[in-house]
Amino acid sequence: MNNSIQNLIDNSRKELLDFSMRNPLLNYRLPKSKGLSLTCNQPDLVFNLLVNEKRSIGFKQKSTAAIQTEINIPLESIEAKSTRNVQFKFETAESEINLQARLLSTFNTAQSIIEEQGVNILFVSFGMLSWLEEETSQEFRNAPLILIPVKIERKEAKDQFQVSYSEADYGVNISLKAKLKSDFGIELPEFNDEIDLPFVNYFNEINRLIKHKERWRLEAYKTELGFFSFGKFLIYNDLDSSLWPEDKKPFNHEVIKGLFGEGFNLSAFPSDETFIDKHPKVDELFQVVDADSSQVLNLLEVHSGKHLVIQGPPGTGKSQTITNIIGNAIGQGKKVLFVAEKMAALEVVKRRMDMCGLGEACLELHSHKANKKDLLSELKRVLEIGKPQTSHLEAELSLLNNRKNELNVYSEAVNAEVDNSRLSFHQIIGMLLSIKETSKDIKLPELPHLELAKLDADLYKNAADLVDGIENK
Repeated sequence: MNNSIQNLIDNSRKELLDFSMRNPLLNYRLPKSKGLSLTCNQPDLVFNLLVNEKRSIGFKQKSTAAIQTEINIPLESIEAKSTRNVQFKFETAESEINLQARLLSTFNTAQSIIEEQGVNILFVSFGMLSWLEEETSQEFRNAPLILIPVKIERKEAKDQFQVSYSEADYGVNISLKAKLKSDFGIELPEFNDEIDLPFVNYFNEINRLIKHKERWRLEAYKTELGFFSFGKFLIYNDLDSSLWPEDKKPFNHEVIKGLFGEGFNLSAFPSDETFIDKHPKVDELFQVVDADSSQVLNLLEVHSGKHLVIQGPPGTGKSQTITNIIGNAIGQGKKVLFVAEKMAALEVVKRRMDMCGLGEACLELHSHKANKKDLLSELKRVLEIGKPQTSHLEAELSLLNNRKNELNVYSEAVNAEVDNSRLSFHQIIGMLLSIKETSKDIKLPELPHLELAKLDADLYKNAADLVDGIENK
């Protein structure tokens, strides 16, 4: 069984990969309106300025007198200690008008992606590998090698755009790394920035690896400002069973077994007709926002360790239910990872958590809040808040069960069956009100019935049938 599940997982993993030539990580083409092709013959210097010194770098039009430098390996570079007074700007062959238009479009696109998806996919790439799918191919594919995540910004509309390091992880193009290993048996090395002149050494190593590919070439000075997304590839890596501990392989996980093999145990569970307050586990719940009976049932299922999918159109309370699930897990001392494809879904749940006083328990790890500096600052801030004071709530909580019992007693009373009528007080009152409304202009005669107190559901039905018969004659 484990082997068959493992095969299914491996097949599903492959579907996450995009090895097509539509993937800009394998076949980059400068878009028509956004991104920039740049020239950088000192990548080690620029890396030091961006990553180590946290400096912003602007852009300028390349001088017409500039001479295109030939690519010679090893490359020259300026060591980190000599960069303090360096005034550096990326150079581009674009005209000034096109340069500013492209930067504005890049800025707007980057902001939209962060707002909608909560992720930053803007990178400065260093080095470009021109490769061929087949030895006889005529069309070269261009793949960036090293990717540095950046943010683009300007203080005011009149100011020039600049890019700066976003402080997220940087490194090798992992899509290219997988493609080269899978199709050509070339193991792309990791990027080691802890050595002197890391780019010089890295590009020298790339040249060594591709020397048997006669038509392949490395464009070491080729630099791009562009959008690259490889989120699905990260999931592909995470699902690699060889990277998991022996006792925690993914194919042994309960949910994976249920999805790919055994199915899920759909044992009896409280239905919509269940009197929820009498269910023993309800008292264990930490319900932090209002919920109707169906939402409480969902909360009970999760609390009991079951897995479920909650579906429903907008406005049916899904985010409300998620808030209660997270709040209950926090109350039980558990940790929760909440992920969503859209930024708006994260924000609406976080807003609800803030409103119920649990916002401090949330650690946001998306968009601009995902860098290490902000993460450590947020952890420090929350730790300094101290333990919440709840003594002032204890008196109110002590009244909760009394109030709940009073309401339940009333609910049971009005919904209890009256003798053998098979009707509740609630239903009988409704029937009497309906009779009163339909006969308000009619004077009804008083008909004595000595056995009225003994009238049960069967006698009532027989009498109603008799009246119907008389009425129809």
